[in-house]
Amino acid sequence: MNKKIKKTLSIFSLSLISITPTLTILSADPEPSTPPAPQPQPPKVVSPVFDTFDNIASTEFKQALRAAISSTVDKLNSEINKISQDQSISFEERFRKLHYFARIIHFLQTNTDQIISNPEQFGINAVFLKALSKNRKNNRGTITYDGEDFSNIIFGTNSETNYDNLVDKKEDIKIEENQQDNTVSKEEFTQNVDDYKNNLLNKFASFLYDSDEDIPPMSKEDLKTLQSTQDNGFTLKPPKDFTSWDDYLKSILKKRYTKFDLEQNKNQQKEEEQQPPQENTPPSLGPIAPPVNGESEPGLPPKPTPVNPLELSTKVPDLLPEIKSQFIGLPLEDIQKSFTNEANREGVEIEKVSDKYFFFNNPINTRHRYIVTKLERGQATGEFVFTVQLKDNLHPNITRNYTKSTNNNEQANKTESTQKLLEQYVLSANQLFKKFYNSVGIGENMDYDKLKNSPVFQNSIYVLLDIATKIINDEQISNKENTSLEVDNKEVKFLEKQNQILENYKNTDFDSDSSLQTPVNQLLNYLISALKNQQVQLKNSNQTPVHLFQLLTLANKSSQTSLGFYNELLFTQFATKSKERFEDIKKKFYYYHQNISILENLFIKIQKDVFIANNFASQKTFNYINWFNGFSNLLEKITKEYDIFTKLTTIDSNASKYATPSSTEAQLQADEKTNQTDQNPSENKESSNINDEDQDTKNFKTQVEDYYQIMKEAQKTKSPSMYIIGILMSLLGFISLGFASFFKFFNKFTKNKTISKSMVILIIFSVAILALGVLLIALGFTGGLI
Repeated sequence: MNKKIKKTLSIFSLSLISITPTLTILSADPEPSTPPAPQPQPPKVVSPVFDTFDNIASTEFKQALRAAISSTVDKLNSEINKISQDQSISFEERFRKLHYFARIIHFLQTNTDQIISNPEQFGINAVFLKALSKNRKNNRGTITYDGEDFSNIIFGTNSETNYDNLVDKKEDIKIEENQQDNTVSKEEFTQNVDDYKNNLLNKFASFLYDSDEDIPPMSKEDLKTLQSTQDNGFTLKPPKDFTSWDDYLKSILKKRYTKFDLEQNKNQQKEEEQQPPQENTPPSLGPIAPPVNGESEPGLPPKPTPVNPLELSTKVPDLLPEIKSQFIGLPLEDIQKSFTNEANREGVEIEKVSDKYFFFNNPINTRHRYIVTKLERGQATGEFVFTVQLKDNLHPNITRNYTKSTNNNEQANKTESTQKLLEQYVLSANQLFKKFYNSVGIGENMDYDKLKNSPVFQNSIYVLLDIATKIINDEQISNKENTSLEVDNKEVKFLEKQNQILENYKNTDFDSDSSLQTPVNQLLNYLISALKNQQVQLKNSNQTPVHLFQLLTLANKSSQTSLGFYNELLFTQFATKSKERFEDIKKKFYYYHQNISILENLFIKIQKDVFIANNFASQKTFNYINWFNGFSNLLEKITKEYDIFTKLTTIDSNASKYATPSSTEAQLQADEKTNQTDQNPSENKESSNINDEDQDTKNFKTQVEDYYQIMKEAQKTKSPSMYIIGILMSLLGFISLGFASFFKFFNKFTKNKTISKSMVILIIFSVAILALGVLLIALGFTGGLI
């Protein structure tokens, strides 16, 4: 291939990697009407609230479609990252895929608003939802499409609600029941719309890319036809028989979406016949299984049952004490005598003596502390027996004791270097996981009860850490313990591989902490990779297994499990959807002179961040430490946003005044009082003049300010100026590189050393400018590095 073309394509491939998704996830209508309870065995009639169906279906569909587009862009960008790192495929194959994904992303991002406002133009025709929500009478029959028969399909008589314009010929439509009343109830209708939305979100990406067969073939000759575009860098000529790439994408989108709509039509009607809905059940928001224990407030998720500290301590593994590096060469007899003498001294703190001689290979559990209280020599076996106290840092009165034995032979293979390395690794891992625990809201002492307002997320963290503890201690994971998950129980050999790494540094002289850093990082990378790459299967789910850390995000609404922050959001959405509850929230915002749209904007922001975190949790990486820190940062942002959301939707002490808004004068006084308190926090703490109502007014003002700060920071995540400067620098670098290369080539004939040196300097400078330009383009999209 021409070297110039290869160089151009290499630069183009780099630019593709910098594409990042622009997620826009919309929440569902927070104010659905609740239907009245019907009389027993009512006759099948058109629903009395049928006239509301059209607006509901249209609104919900547009929101779901926008979310599906954003999710697809996100998935494709993840694929771009994977392909860019995959060195096993050829250059042409890599370019073919990268180019196709870039065309899809460009198609979706540039046409998002048009797709939402006029989806039929792009082959997206939700005939089923239209027929269900617009027609009081529908036909029912069988439709043949793409060689497949779809039976029990409902459709109307006009072009908007039938499939006449979508099938090849009219003979493919067979009417079996003519103009039957549309007797779908409010609950059936809501369930159908919800299912349609969920399936659309899960399958939309496959409409445009389901397998490599969707990517048109590309030859080396095609590479020579690269065309420059103003909006997307370079592009190949459109596939055969198409005038543009957009036309090609519209064609496959139309075919697959029509088939999808027919499948929804067929499947939903079957469910309606087989499972007559109960009129008194509230609209389904997805298969969330709320906790059954604990009291609940009206319209709010149930409060989680507090974690029993005593029961929790029984699940903590009994670890064998590790001897500190400065004592590892001594016989156990000497260590036992020295430790016992110090431990028996009057007034001594046994914890300090234990820490002087021993440590424990406990990298992730920062809640419990291991303390050696006694070291004795067994009378029968001659082995040395440790008595260890396990202490709960959160509840110091909760302790339990266990014993572990060892002998000189077992300790013989350990050296000063391996013990120094292992101890430093444990300390470093503790710091990493303390940051992680703070980011998810349970703190360094792993206080699960801090997540009292997030029962689903609390359960997710508990399950994740339970599995993680078993993995790093080579324990078998029982699938009977959790009804939601099935964990791959392949033979675990974490400790064996960890010991192999330690063995490699058995005779290394670590003369400083800096010399320890490389092997410590190696152990940390292995620890996090073992956890991150562990896959779990959600029970009662057809989806592929998810990565362990995705249990905290789970962006799949259809999963039959109460795990993941996305399901937590659905729980919250369900709570605020209650008509009475939402009215109270609106009155609260009205009272404080704030726009209720704050809630919707914040909810959308949280959803977007959860989708980003979910994809990040499965992202491939070479540096697991940086990945883990980045994931912790994302979770910290999400938990902060969610905390503000729950506070804003909490009814406070001013509830009795919500009926009428506060006066401007009163509001100004409250703001002035708040500002004074902010300036004098110490005085405010000591003052008892602020009553509950004034305190809640101050709190609400702070929460709204936090909201605006979050949205302000979100705007910074994209920098158009940085992006433009990046393009200009890349262009300058590319031009100067070509200029220098050109003169350096012709200087071979003149052999002028001054020119040759100047061109070498210019080439180095050009490459630096080009690299910086590409980096600025990436930062312009993302606003910075995670």
